[in-house]
Amino acid sequence: MRKKIDETAGRFGHAMRTARQACHMSSDDAARLLRMMPNELLEYERGVTKVPIQVFEYFCILGYKMMRVRVAENVYLRRQAVFRKMREIINSAPK
Repeated sequence: MRKKIDETAGRFGHAMRTARQACHMSSDDAARLLRMMPNELLEYERGVTKVPIQVFEYFCILGYKMMRVRVAENVYLRRQAVFRKMREIINSAPK
């Protein structure tokens, strides 16, 4: 017998799955970081089970940490591009 999906839990579960996929993270990796079993995470993502507040807190912390990592990666890539452009300008300058 299939469980009835709660609309709010389904929307939050869809948001969890979208965020996890945006971070290029497998369900196993996300489950390990959220301190749960992968099948529990999949139930939350499908909206079958309501998400406990502790899992919600872990999810928010994980999202914040992933955001900081992305910002650091972007800063690093921008600096690389700036240094590459500076090298091009210096090397192309008349001697």
